[in-house]
Amino acid sequence: MKNSVSVRILDYGVGNLHSVYRACKIYAEDVKVIKDLSGIDSVSHLVLPGVGAFGVAMKSINEVGLGDQIKEFINSGKPLLGICVGMQILGEVGFENGIHKGLGILEGRVVSLSDCCSTNETRVPNMGWSSVTKTELNDEGVLLRGLQDSFYAYFAHSYTVEMRSSDYVSGYVQFPSTRITATVEKKNVFGVQFHPEKSGVMGLKIIENFLNFEK
Repeated sequence: MKNSVSVRILDYGVGNLHSVYRACKIYAEDVKVIKDLSGIDSVSHLVLPGVGAFGVAMKSINEVGLGDQIKEFINSGKPLLGICVGMQILGEVGFENGIHKGLGILEGRVVSLSDCCSTNETRVPNMGWSSVTKTELNDEGVLLRGLQDSFYAYFAHSYTVEMRSSDYVSGYVQFPSTRITATVEKKNVFGVQFHPEKSGVMGLKIIENFLNFEK
């Protein structure tokens, strides 16, 4: 039986819209792709998909004034999920092809994998399946509920969110010298660096968990 939530996927010029749409439609009947947040009061869940560069994404958002609307949605207490670049732009600043101000929802900066991992630890971009390990946060977490303590997810990124505190990190990828943030949960704000819509059964479970979360 499908959830009775109303889900909107924000088209801000970057993003894997169709795959995210199909994944959400498995669990919810009312799923639409939108270009602005007018009339968002009747919407219960918002998704920021992501394939692309931090600066391009923020330029698109700023040009049409979506930043304040996204923050207003978050302040209403309704759940938001950022995927890949959609999670990264929730940070304070990004350093991809210059310095770009983010939305400042998450206390962290977006840095190159090359700056935090040695060249023999991972290829850049990091493309393919990586093991995600759950943190202690999952005693009260939402996204990874019902998943194994470690699972594989599909990544496609050259940059990563470097959180100022691990308090909101619910999942990570362990490299020999460092941990890469994989999932974050801050009240009603959720983010995943990988692509749950391309991560098989485990990824779909994450989307289901998000859609089951209510204000």
